Amino acid sequence: GSGIAPLQEMLAAGILIGLGTDSCASNNRLDLFYEMDLCAKLHKVKDLDPTALPAASVMQMATSGGAGVLGLGDKIGTLAEGKQADLILLDIRQPHLQPFYNPGLLVYAASGADVRTAVIGGKLVMQDRKILTFDADETMIAVRKIAESL
Repeated sequence: GSGIAPLQEMLAAGILIGLGTDSCASNNRLDLFYEMDLCAKLHKVKDLDPTALPAASVMQMATSGGAGVLGLGDKIGTLAEGKQADLILLDIRQPHLQPFYNPGLLVYAASGADVRTAVIGGKLVMQDRKILTFDADETMIAVRKIAESL
């Protein structure tokens, strides 16, 4: 459905919430940082409360909350012994992330374009914005050809 979920009430009731990007069928951006920003700001306006849905809550929904609603909370979602090593590294030297004194900047100012390195399950899959596990250019060409044939 559509509309604005009552997230603050859901969190207060102990409901586990996961935040994601959906899919390219309904969300072309596929940028979880954008979704965090939108979610936090939308609820501040909806509730007419600048303190509604703080950055830490939104970050939790995008990490351990997402893992939990997928039934994978024991494997992913946090950095902990025995869990998969899934992490990203951002270049926080960018002007829009300065001064980096508050992790809330990750919610309100960062974007997927700031991600420099990605590790999934302990395996380095992107370094210096270059995907290491497949040829991204080749894949995009193949996808364009498929789209043109439809």
